[in-house]
Amino acid sequence: MANGRLLDLSPTIIRDLRILLDTSSLLHQDAGEFIQRHLAPLAAEIAQPLVIPHRVVTEIEKHTNSQDADLKASAVRASALIEHLRTEGRADFFGGSESTFADNVMQMVMVRFAEKYHFLLLTQDRALAADS
Repeated sequence: MANGRLLDLSPTIIRDLRILLDTSSLLHQDAGEFIQRHLAPLAAEIAQPLVIPHRVVTEIEKHTNSQDADLKASAVRASALIEHLRTEGRADFFGGSESTFADNVMQMVMVRFAEKYHFLLLTQDRALAADS
């Protein structure tokens, strides 16, 4: 970390950067701390909110009813984090009624806007990272 920052990016990249969050990262036990400590300041620096597809929110809401106690706890924590980001105006939500996986929505967005923006995708999903 240069200068205590998560990333040392050129002004050209920062100007057009969009930060996308996926389901797996929001479900991670340290997501809240990581977002507040690193991503929220970066989002403020680039004057852009964090970007979360509606499909990610739907997946997390579904997991709040999981029979798996650990997944349910992670989903409840992620849901509270999303609401906190929404309330503070630190997140922007996009997407319509796509009946596809959040991974597909992420990929479609990055392809569609690849010539206009640089994307930082926060994911724990190795397959999504490799495909993106």
